[in-house]
Formats: sequence, structure tokens, C-alpha cells
Amino acid sequence: MRSWYMGGTALAAVLLLNGLGQIATASSLDEQLRAPANPADRGQSRDIADQLLRLGQQQAEAEAYEDAIRSWSRAADLYYEIGDRPSMGVAFENIGFAHAQLGQYSEAETAIRRRLAVARDGSDFDAQIYAWNNLGSLQLQRGELVSAQNAFEEGLAIAQSVENEAGMGLSLSNIGLVAMTQNQIEEAIEFYQAAGNSRARANDLLGQANTNSNLGDAYLALGRQGRALGA
Repeated sequence: MRSWYMGGTALAAVLLLNGLGQIATASSLDEQLRAPANPADRGQSRDIADQLLRLGQQQAEAEAYEDAIRSWSRAADLYYEIGDRPSMGVAFENIGFAHAQLGQYSEAETAIRRRLAVARDGSDFDAQIYAWNNLGSLQLQRGELVSAQNAFEEGLAIAQSVENEAGMGLSLSNIGLVAMTQNQIEEAIEFYQAAGNSRARANDLLGQANTNSNLGDAYLALGRQGRALGA
């Protein structure tokens, strides 16, 4: 089972940025963006960027991913102008998600690499972990097993360096997926077991359930029905 991991912040959590107030319409945002730029008015630029971020969320929930990409891209530009790198990273992460939903994996990879660059600049290790895993998931989807393995291992190394159990569990589980894809089932089981332990220590119940499901599939592939049921 493959999922899109959003830096520990689910896509829906974007709604929490700067409150849950009235979301501007696309037309009103267009009018504000066409207004003469005022470099001194950072507050207005931030408000517009936040509104665009929330608008993109609404559009993504309606599966209007191309519209969402446009909204998030404009938000990213504004965040860049005001120097808000963390929010710009969130916008890139969301853009990658939308491109992946459209099957546009090359564009999704570009967005995630931008997200990774922002995370590195800000020494945001958690974001780096999830960006590497998102990148690896895209590469795995395209059958680029060596690149995917390397990306997941990068995420694992960072997670281990900062003792992020959830990140370790995610990375190990994804490395297990690569092993399964190569029919290295015994190795996959070892990775899944290690991942499950890390996710249990992190109290990552959803992630642990995902890993256990993959572990059950691996046991089934070896004809070990009893262990599969246990997983």
C-alpha cells in the first residue's frame, strides 16, 4: 500500500494555517494579485498567499487538481517574495501531491525536490524525511527501484540521526516495499517488522496498520497463512 506523506502535516491541515476564516473566491484573489505591488505591505501578501493555500485545498478536495496547482504555485511565489520558506515548502509539497494525483510524476518530482531544497535550507529534518519518502514513492511508482531505494535510505539516515521513530518506521516500511517489488520477500519481512516496531514506539497507529497489512501480504506470498492472519 503506497501513500503520500505530507511532511507530518496532512493536506487537510492546511486549513489550519492562519485560522479558519472566510476563504476568498478565486476572482477576488485575482483582483488583489493584479493590484500594484507594495513591497512594504508584507501582511497583505501573506494574507493573499494564505487564502490561495486554502483555496487550493478546496479545489483539491473537489478533485480540481489543475486549479489547485495554479493556486498553490501562486501562493509559493508570494511566500518566496516575503521570505516565508516553511509555508513555501508546504505549497510545493501540495503541488507535488496534486501532480501525483494527475499521474504527472515528472512534475510531481520537481515539486518535491523543491520542497526538499527548502527543508534543507531551513534545517527542517522532519520535512526532509517525508520529502525523501515522497520522492522515493514517486520513483517506485515509475519502476525506478534503485532511485527509490536510495531516496528511502536517505530518509532513514536522517530519521536515525534525529531519532525520529515515525520517520524511521515510514522509511523502513518503504524499503520493504522495494524488496517486495524485487520478490525479496524474506528481506521485506525483516524491514516490515523493524518498521512496525518503530511505528509502535512512535504511537503511529495508522502507519503501524499500513505496515502490518504489508507484512501480512508478504507472509501470504510465502504461504504462511497463520502469520499473515496474525499480522
